[in-house]
Amino acid sequence: MLAVSSLGIMFVILGVIMLIIEVNAPGFFIGLIGSVLIVLGIITAIYPDFIGSIWSPVVVVFALIVFTYLFIKFYASLAPPDSPPETSGTASMVGEVVKVIKDIVPDTIDGIVSVHGREWSATTESDERIPAGTKVIVTKVEGVHLVVKIFE
Repeated sequence: MLAVSSLGIMFVILGVIMLIIEVNAPGFFIGLIGSVLIVLGIITAIYPDFIGSIWSPVVVVFALIVFTYLFIKFYASLAPPDSPPETSGTASMVGEVVKVIKDIVPDTIDGIVSVHGREWSATTESDERIPAGTKVIVTKVEGVHLVVKIFE
């Protein structure tokens, strides 16, 4: 027959295996059960009569509550913080002063400007070509491209 102290060691080993599984598949919360098994296993290995006592369910419930709280806090710290929705809405770009990345040729949308680190197709209503490196201001948005003019 299996000695109770050996049962405690088996609980610890099983708990460690579950923690290793949790590390390889995070979010599965099997580490929660593994952590409780480790606590229960250590106590059982030290006090073999503990597993049959009235205190074992109390310790299990307490450990579950504590480790659930710790796991939730841990996974919340890994999640990226909530950030406000990006306002790349086209209306918010009107009036922005931006830099031309690729020459803007009138009557085409081949030109490219950089708005907040993102590249947008651009055109101009003037009849002049706007070279790369020039600062321009967004005057309006037409579909998926911007209409710009030289910033003065």
